[in-house]
This record gives sequence, C-alpha cells and structure tokens, in this order.
Amino acid sequence: MTHARTFVATSILHIVFGTCRAFADTGAAEWLFISSFDDGLFAQAQNVRIERPDGSELPARLYGPAEPNGAAVVMMHGCSGQWSQGEPWTVAQGAIEKWGVKLAQSGYFALAIDSYTSRTPAGVDPRDFQQQCAGDVHEGAVDPYTTRVADMELGIAWLRYHVGAAATARIGALGWSQGAQSVLVRSAETYMNANVSRFDEPADEVSAQLASVVFYPGCGTNLGFVEGSGAGSSYWRPHRDLRLNHGGADSLHASCADRADIAIGAYDSVPGSGHAVAYVEYPGAHHSFDGAITEWPATRCDPDASPSDFCAASDADISSLEFFSNRLGQQSNP
Repeated sequence: MTHARTFVATSILHIVFGTCRAFADTGAAEWLFISSFDDGLFAQAQNVRIERPDGSELPARLYGPAEPNGAAVVMMHGCSGQWSQGEPWTVAQGAIEKWGVKLAQSGYFALAIDSYTSRTPAGVDPRDFQQQCAGDVHEGAVDPYTTRVADMELGIAWLRYHVGAAATARIGALGWSQGAQSVLVRSAETYMNANVSRFDEPADEVSAQLASVVFYPGCGTNLGFVEGSGAGSSYWRPHRDLRLNHGGADSLHASCADRADIAIGAYDSVPGSGHAVAYVEYPGAHHSFDGAITEWPATRCDPDASPSDFCAASDADISSLEFFSNRLGQQSNP
C-alpha cells in the first residue's frame, strides 16, 4: 500500500536510566515520587496524581498491562484537553482511552498526562479550561513547547519510580495536535533555539526516547528549530525514529511535510539511520481525523482507495502500534 506522501528521523529523555528507587533514596527530587498510585491495580486504568516541585498536582491516567513487556509510552493530549466531555478525573477522550487500553493489552504501561486541569485559574470552570484550541477563550494558556515538555519529563520520572526501571526500560511518546507539538520538541536532536545536539554525553544518549508517534501537529515557526523566517529554514530532526501522521485536508500538514523533507534531505533522517522520519499523509483526512473513533480498528483499510477520516484512522492506529512494537521490542496484536 502506498500513500500520497510517505517518508520515513527522535528524542530526549533527561531522566537517567537505572534504578529509580536508588535515585529516590538519595533524597534528590523526592517531590517527583509522591502520588496516589496503587501498585495493585495493574491490568486496568486508574487516575493518578503526580506532585510537582511547587506542591501542585499533575493529573494523569495510567493504563497497566497484565503482562508487562518492559516498555512504556507517555501520551500527550491535544488542545481540547484530556478528559471525556471535558470532565476532569473521569475517563480520557476517545482516541486517548482507545490507545491507552490497546497499549496495555499489548504489554505496555501507558501514562496519559493532563497538562490543563491543575493549572486552571481561580474562578474558572476546569471544564472550560480544557478547551485551549484556536478561538477558545483560553487558547494557548498552557505552553506546549515548554510547560508541557516539562510535564513529559515529570511523567517519565514518575513512571520509572512507581512502575520500576525494569518495567519501563524502553520509553516511547505519543501525542495528538498540541500534545504532538510537545513530543516533537522533546524528540528533537537539538534545542529549539540552537542547532546544537543535545546528545553529546553518553548519559544523554542512554536517556533518549526510543520511538515517537505524533498525530497532526502544527509545525510552523512557533515550534522553533528555524534559522530564518519560516519552516523552510528548519533544522528540526528527531534523535530516534519518529512517525508523523497527518491529513491531506488539514491546513497544518504542509509545514510538517516541509520539516520532514528537510530532515530527510539535509540531515539524512532516512530508514535505517536510527533517526528516521516516517511522514505519512492521508489523502482527504482532516485535523483530528481519529477523534470520533473510540474502538481499536479490527482491520486497516487502504486510504488511497478509500480516502476518509475513518480509513485514515484505521491505518494510522494499526501502523503506529506496529511502529512502536518494532522499536520498543514488543510484537503488536492489532
């Protein structure tokens, strides 16, 4: 099967691999490890509370496998928030819940991080603050390029401590829309504002994400990684393999295609390089093309033969899980 555009470049974990319990015993950053986590509730979903340095809570939803495969995936919601019907501390929105359950069934721990609820300003309904898309009252209130990247770091540290180093030895990242932008930043080879590698030391390499998947991010100049006035001067490329799913009818796709082209052409982000960009553009698919699909697809369809949001979602879900499986060491069962 071929798509209209298919390219096939990944990331950064500043949390050091190793025994997380030993790290906690040093007394360093003990605030990372305070939570309502119940380690007897594997093989199902549970909402958890992760404490930040300032004492505030970072809400999250953990999906635990019955038979862990040694890998975990951190999931980042889009600009419409994490929770179903915008109601905090319930179940996650369709695409997130679907992926969390499927990842757990496939042996992964999956942690969906809510970047909005705990930052709701006084006097604002938390359900309203879940809406931060273009045109919303709270548009862009939580910065996906800095604040939400730090949330990813905190979530990974929490996973390593509470779930354990062995069960989370291999880390991947998954993001949608605004959350996908956070994953792009954290998966990058360089800093947002300087074309300098972030992986000069062996310890940095050990801490890198092994695989990242993003759905329909924005890739414009706000993402950073440019040396000129537009995405055409991009130096973004991932440190490890990354798959980018986008819709051909999504107004955001063009700059992402340009970023992928540059990563491949200028930085050799090609298959087999270890830092490949797999850019997959689905004909006729719109932004949030998987948003209304709450069940894991039974089979994939050919999006070239049947261009639609449903067909795009079916192929992107199954293919992206296979992408994780091939890089995180677990055979998928799509």
